[in-house]
Amino acid sequence: MTRSPLRTIATAALVFLAAAPALVGQTPDEWRRDIDVLTGLIERHHPKPWERMSRGGFLERAEQIKAALADWPPEKVTVEMMRLVAGLSDGHTEILLNGQERFNRWFPVRMERFHDGVFITACDEGRRELLGSRVLRLGRFDAIGAYDAVAAIAAKDSERAACWTAANYLPNAVVLRALDVIDDEDELPLEIVTAEGEKGRVRLASAAWRMRNNWTWNKTAAPTNLKTVTVFDARLDDLPPYLSKMIPTRVPYWFELYPEKKLLLAQINAVTDWIKAPFADFTKTLFKVYDDNIKDIDKFVIDLRFNEGGNGYLLPPFVREFILRRDSLPRGKLFIITGRRTFSAAPNLIGRMLKQTSAVTVGDIAPGPLNWCSDTLDFRLPHSRLYVQVSSMFWMEGHPMDTRGCYPPEVYVPETFEDLVADRDAPLDAILAGQAQPLKDILLEEGWAAFKAEFDGRAARY
Repeated sequence: MTRSPLRTIATAALVFLAAAPALVGQTPDEWRRDIDVLTGLIERHHPKPWERMSRGGFLERAEQIKAALADWPPEKVTVEMMRLVAGLSDGHTEILLNGQERFNRWFPVRMERFHDGVFITACDEGRRELLGSRVLRLGRFDAIGAYDAVAAIAAKDSERAACWTAANYLPNAVVLRALDVIDDEDELPLEIVTAEGEKGRVRLASAAWRMRNNWTWNKTAAPTNLKTVTVFDARLDDLPPYLSKMIPTRVPYWFELYPEKKLLLAQINAVTDWIKAPFADFTKTLFKVYDDNIKDIDKFVIDLRFNEGGNGYLLPPFVREFILRRDSLPRGKLFIITGRRTFSAAPNLIGRMLKQTSAVTVGDIAPGPLNWCSDTLDFRLPHSRLYVQVSSMFWMEGHPMDTRGCYPPEVYVPETFEDLVADRDAPLDAILAGQAQPLKDILLEEGWAAFKAEFDGRAARY
């Protein structure tokens, strides 16, 4: 969601805190006071801090950290404080490493988790041979164990969200050392299977790099100091539509009518007002094309798989256009594609569409739930200068009892690295082939036997 007036006022009121000079070498008592300040900020501003973690459990862990921190280096204290906040299971409430120069040590690879494993999707040009490799071991852990260790300190609404958030810290040498994944901040041992299928072991050296928490496939977010290469570079002119407006530059939103497929596809990658085309103009043009070609459109697809959020206040007029056309968009004609980065304002849109239209959701599990907290207030802790964001508002677009912390689509089609490098758009392919039918629809329309057969088939595939 967008920055709220409350957040703006609170941030302005804390300018004195942000402007204070950083302190060097915090004492144990100063660390403890920072933990107390952190706890107070969460209790004072968060609308539902104990939704997924008990207050007693949070305070007990805070006391354990305060008791042990005298024996820890500052890096260990920092990651344990990050773990403490991550335990709230709120993807908008977190401790970020912005401005923490002692954490500015990185290995020149981008590692991401997919349904079929952990893969290197970007790296320094000098290590081009690593592109597309599957990571088997990372330091002292197998790849999934290392991923889980990093995911434990990353903000997320549920474990399903970690595949996105953990990618920001997986190449960080200081984080990996503080979590005992590696023994030496200067070197990362990797065991891999290359894109050609050969097993091997490599060692990567770390270097300083200006940290950017960004969309994970963006080249500027890969921690390299020379030229960055990605798994997409060799085929930029042949990418499928769902990637063509994301790489190398993300277009906030676009649409295309494909007459031969009887498809109207709109991809919304950010809920924002793009300077080249305000969201209201995009909405108007999109629905004019729909109205002018309504008889030739069998499938209207909204792709949100890369949408990490934005200004949710822009959404009501967009949803209203679908409500006005409910009669021409029955069940089976309108679809929403979800993915591993569908977060914040994007699930806001999904929740509104599910309540007021016949839309069917297809794709991977969205890390953003339909009920969530956001609209963060920004703070700097007084001694460590750690940058903290705390949610200040609660949003509910799902069922009141939905506390899952993610949104599983009605038709589950997981994102795989195999599909990515093969240029397959599995969710859209399923929609166009008429295979994106929710199980509940099969049960109601075709009966138990058809439902059971389809259920067993999907369970076997995934």
